[in-house]
This record gives sequence, C-alpha cells and structure tokens, in this order.
Amino acid sequence: EYATVTDLAAAARTSASYLSRVLRKKLLAPDVVDAIMDGRHLPTLTFEAVLRPFPVSWLEQQRALLASR
Repeated sequence: EYATVTDLAAAARTSASYLSRVLRKKLLAPDVVDAIMDGRHLPTLTFEAVLRPFPVSWLEQQRALLASR
C-alpha cells in the first residue's frame, strides 16, 4: 500500500527514522521474539534497547539479547 518507508511514516504520523528502527525488529530471531513475548528476557531488554542496533546473526542475537541472568 505504501511505496516507501517515508510514505508509511507519513501515514502513521511518525518519523521515517523511527519507523525504520522499528521495522528492523522484523530481523529478530524467532526464539528471541518468543523469549520477549514469554517474559524470558533480561529486565534490561526494553523496547528502547531493542531499537538500538543488534547483530544480524541469530546466534549473536541470542548472546547479546538473552544472556543468562
């Protein structure tokens, strides 16, 4: 429906930069997403923390985002 992130951001009334950071979360490993949804993540793993850059490798994501408590 939208040709660019800029178009989608305008429709959502947000900035293209913010929307791009949110859309990158689609690259999160499935087990990381499951852990977040089930509450099995570190308390420091906030929405703001997930907006920061993270590794593309799913194994590295597990190490960075789901390190043992």
